[in-house]
Amino acid sequence: MSAIFRRIGQNEAAPPWSFFTAVNTTFAAFLSIALIGTTVASILFPDMPFVLLVGWALGAMLTIFYVNFSRRGDLEALRLEARGSRLLIVLLWGFGLAMLIDVIGLLTSGLFFPTPELSYLLPVRDNLIGWVVAGTLLL
Repeated sequence: MSAIFRRIGQNEAAPPWSFFTAVNTTFAAFLSIALIGTTVASILFPDMPFVLLVGWALGAMLTIFYVNFSRRGDLEALRLEARGSRLLIVLLWGFGLAMLIDVIGLLTSGLFFPTPELSYLLPVRDNLIGWVVAGTLLL
């Protein structure tokens, strides 16, 4: 545990992009998820209950492509390679934080509903595309 805190406490060099570029990327992510992804999904899957899920997934993929292509020269600064952390530990930390957020939501609201992605699929139980998209978003 002390190795993790020591690594967190190390000073790092500033990224090679500017504040304006970071704000531009955030704006592009919002546009791709909120507008482009949901619009394309509603055109491809009209009147389906999982349109928002597919739209968010498409928007997230568009955001990944945008960041990858706009930072093509700065891939070292993005640190897209593994740095000695084990994938299982990272997944367990993510799962633990997700459960913590669900328990905090249970304590504050009194309702325990940890998988809202799956609630869109209750009317359409036989749709494979919707289940794949919801499972991907749950990861």
